[in-house]
Amino acid sequence: AKFADGKRVVWCDFSDKFLDAEGRLSREIFPDLLHPNALGYEMWASAVVPLVDKALAAKPDEAIPSVWPSNPRNYSLEAKEALRPTSAFGRIPWWDQGVLLKHRNEIVKNGQTEFDIVMVGDSITHRWEREGGEGRELFAELKKTYSILNLGIGGDQTQHVLWRLQNGELEGYTAKMFTVMIGTNNGGRDEASIAEAIQRIVELIR
Repeated sequence: AKFADGKRVVWCDFSDKFLDAEGRLSREIFPDLLHPNALGYEMWASAVVPLVDKALAAKPDEAIPSVWPSNPRNYSLEAKEALRPTSAFGRIPWWDQGVLLKHRNEIVKNGQTEFDIVMVGDSITHRWEREGGEGRELFAELKKTYSILNLGIGGDQTQHVLWRLQNGELEGYTAKMFTVMIGTNNGGRDEASIAEAIQRIVELIR
């Protein structure tokens, strides 16, 4: 960290992402308490990719600030399912088709950093613009008037949205308005936790 000048060396401490509420490594992320599993590598990449994007887009002599642990990422294994941020990689097909990468690329393409509307949700939101989605033609018309970033992923539950928002989907842009439609895929299980998860999603956005 002492060598970090923001130009030739950038420091990134993301150790807090790997720890539970008590500051310990979890076997759900590190099965042998040493090597990360697929989820652990996703968490690692999500911490570093925003810095890589900034470094590749930086102008000469532009300093890139180092990253230090801030707030815990709430990977509490004791939390109820709807409240525990969870990657859906390998379980929901749309995640396997690079939706998160698509979102990040859309955010940084042409240097766009401002949107009128950002839509957060599941397939109901996703199908506004998905190939074959019922709302695609209307969505194209709306985008002539409004700049819209669609962050809908089919199949997502509240815990998946929490993971996405904590791992890059709120970074690199500002928005005048967010819409949130999530929770139906949780299946009505433990309504109180689903409601609390939606509240946490809104707090993250704020």
